Amino acid sequence: MKKLLPLLAAILLVSISGCKKDEPQSETIEDDVKALYALHLQIAEQFEASLASYDMADFDAFVHADELVLWAEQLPEVAEISFVTPGVFSITHTNGLKSAMVFSPEEDEAIYITRGGGGSGPMQLYGTNSEEKKITNKKALVIVAHARDFYAPYCTKTGAKHIQDVIDLMEGGDVSLDVTLRVNEGIAAFSDISDYSFIIVNTHGSRDGSFSTGEAVFASDLLASSDPEVANSINDIATDLRENRIIVTTYWNYGTDKQLEVQSASYTLTKEYVANQNWQFDNGVFVANYCYSGVNFGQMGDVLATKGMISFYGYGHPTGKAWEVTNGCAWASEDTVIRSLIYDIDTTGIAHLSNGTELIRDTIYWERFNIGKRKQRLAERYFIFDAQPFEHWLDPDYEYENCETEFTDQRDGKTYAATCIGDQIWMAENLNYASVGMCYDHNPNSCETFGRLYTWNEITGGVQSDASPSGIQGICPEGWHVPSMAEWQELINFAGGSYVAGTRLQSDSPIWYDSDPGTDDYGFAALPAGECDDGDCFNEDDSAGFWTSSRYGVGSNKYILLQGIPSVVESVGTDTQRFSCRCVKDE
Repeated sequence: MKKLLPLLAAILLVSISGCKKDEPQSETIEDDVKALYALHLQIAEQFEASLASYDMADFDAFVHADELVLWAEQLPEVAEISFVTPGVFSITHTNGLKSAMVFSPEEDEAIYITRGGGGSGPMQLYGTNSEEKKITNKKALVIVAHARDFYAPYCTKTGAKHIQDVIDLMEGGDVSLDVTLRVNEGIAAFSDISDYSFIIVNTHGSRDGSFSTGEAVFASDLLASSDPEVANSINDIATDLRENRIIVTTYWNYGTDKQLEVQSASYTLTKEYVANQNWQFDNGVFVANYCYSGVNFGQMGDVLATKGMISFYGYGHPTGKAWEVTNGCAWASEDTVIRSLIYDIDTTGIAHLSNGTELIRDTIYWERFNIGKRKQRLAERYFIFDAQPFEHWLDPDYEYENCETEFTDQRDGKTYAATCIGDQIWMAENLNYASVGMCYDHNPNSCETFGRLYTWNEITGGVQSDASPSGIQGICPEGWHVPSMAEWQELINFAGGSYVAGTRLQSDSPIWYDSDPGTDDYGFAALPAGECDDGDCFNEDDSAGFWTSSRYGVGSNKYILLQGIPSVVESVGTDTQRFSCRCVKDE
């Protein structure tokens, strides 16, 4: 192991002296942090030694991580240890402190045995929590920790983006921002963070939203001595360390030679630390541009929401796994968010400037978001760039400026619920216009619950369209139209694709027979109205079919089928079959 063997004697001394799981705290925080680091060195040596026994062609990262945890659990200094992913370990020490260890392959190495392969994907909005979307504070803060890993001139990797490019982009927008840059300033960089309303933090992070300050735990080179000197600032944060609001994280690299080398030891700020600060933001936006991602970022977002943050951007993954985010992805995502917020363009559909030309240079605006009880039920849209897809998460109740939640059909006075999904406004109930069509089994109660069932010709008037929008009003109310297959496909793609959209569009009502209720992420509330054909009706409570304005030819009409399962089916029906109708609002 590079640079670690001289410390082995010190490690053994620490191990021998700490033989009880209930070891009391030392008199000083310095002693406990030194003991913490000595344990990290011991675990790292075992990590490296265990790699030597593996044929990397048959390497199972999870088995390796399990073995390391089982080994470390026997150490007297370890109260608890677990791995978040095979290269990220969380440790509770018997002296009361908590810490983390991160093991990564050297950049451009072929062997990726921890944390999964690098991924790329756009920044994700995890939610906003304020009905007031106007930001009047023009002060922006860019914090860069571990600068040598991310931005030139500190990072010397080929193709590294220059941090000045970020500052120029922020200062060159349609909003006159007062931008402050802080590089490698550690915890102090966050001291007055609530004075700013647009904050970008570029650093290493964790799947729960915790982030590294980059501040070195040790004042001197921690590899230079078996007894590294602890930084002077440690006494100022002793209480936070004792309460585990701040934890120590060490970062390690290995190459194809399987040799491990420590890169840094720095302080990580947890959501508990943030919750304990007297920060109060004036409708702030927080961009968590961390190199690591996971689905639990909402935890940090929720804490910041209590302090006046209206938006929290971060990376996440729908499978529940955590992934590294490549530098290229992080740079591009950062640019996208900046352009969306302060330029008179809308590259993402998330947030953009007001249309009012007089307001563009004075105020940043967001369209209206209604979160309500579904704050953490997140909608998804796939953006696949490289091998690893990431999702673009939006608030499920996202509304555009004039989004309707209900409307009245002036022909018969019936009122229908509506829902805004992406760029479309859909009926959130099946049409129940009685001029044509029929109720399931001619039962009026069925029409009250499920709406009427129509033939394709009754819905479209016999006119087909594959366009988006279709341009066919058909049986729909004034200002609404029958959606084409292309418009349905836009909805399905927004809901995550045909393999998962069924569950997300399906009502969460138990009325679905012999199937799990849907999650109804977008308020679409699809109900199993069944179908009829030549007077015979079937599949009520079991399936939902919706006509489109598209067809393959005469008597071969396209429809969408939901069957109480995650997938959505595009199918073809005859002129005698009857299905439900959902209309889309005209643009």
